[in-house]
Amino acid sequence: SSFSPETLCALLLQAAPVRRWSQHSATATRFTRLLRIFDFHLPAATALRLIVFYAVNWLVIGFGFMLVVRALGIETSTAQSLQLVCLFAGGWAAGFLFILTPGGIGIRDWVLAIGVGVLGDDPLPVLVAVLARLCWIIAETVGFGLTTLWLNYQRRSTAQEFAPDSQ
Repeated sequence: SSFSPETLCALLLQAAPVRRWSQHSATATRFTRLLRIFDFHLPAATALRLIVFYAVNWLVIGFGFMLVVRALGIETSTAQSLQLVCLFAGGWAAGFLFILTPGGIGIRDWVLAIGVGVLGDDPLPVLVAVLARLCWIIAETVGFGLTTLWLNYQRRSTAQEFAPDSQ
């Protein structure tokens, strides 16, 4: 079984931030037509695997954000720690969904600062948002570097494997 374009559209339109958008039937119809143009079908098993993979991924990344907050000396209860984990994913989602700025620039940071503002004093939420952004940039840079090294290694080993003998 797979998700048809109509089912995918219905699932996407059930998301809370998009619910008001779905009330505009012309927009929802255009979105469904766009999915049909690309003949996009996703097998249900694949969709479930992707949902589980990304949920775990965002929980791990959110846990890292919670550690950044705690490293700054903000004490949190278990419930507040879970809220911080979810806040990070929510900040990313808000950045993706806010189409008025390129790539949602600044939206994620604003959501993080507002969310952490409940826990700390005035300058601290902004510091948390900036520090989270710096940690993310460092992680992406390291990940890019390691991936580049690995791909170069793979290319060299593949080239050596298929190179003709020089004897």
